[in-house]
Amino acid sequence: MKVLKNLLILITLGTMITITGCGAQKQQPTTSGEDTQITSDDKKEISTYDASQNMRNALKDIKTQISNKEEDKIIETSEKLEENWSLFEDEIKDKDKELYEKVESPLGIIQAAVKVKPIDTKVLINSIDQLDKVLEQIQKQ
Repeated sequence: MKVLKNLLILITLGTMITITGCGAQKQQPTTSGEDTQITSDDKKEISTYDASQNMRNALKDIKTQISNKEEDKIIETSEKLEENWSLFEDEIKDKDKELYEKVESPLGIIQAAVKVKPIDTKVLINSIDQLDKVLEQIQKQ
């Protein structure tokens, strides 16, 4: 029962993040370094494939961080997901609304799940796997 309650809370938070995120102005990322980080200079040059690959790499990193119980790193890496998604989000939204929703749903759950203490790893891993499949589908287009 408690797991169901936590799942419901995560889904609600994910939906709220998705709804509020769609209306918010996006800030340009200003980080640089690792391949999962994008600088503001790269924003114009990065392809959809590369940005989605950066997201997939971040998802793999999160899974590793989950198994190593590195909660602080999980939060940092989840922020990189949103940064990379913002690079091609509008393009996907314009091309395929259904595909856009398939990304937003698990991404919103991931963003909410990393903020709940203790982190519900089952929900997080399930959403990571779901998002990875959608990103793979985007890369095949």
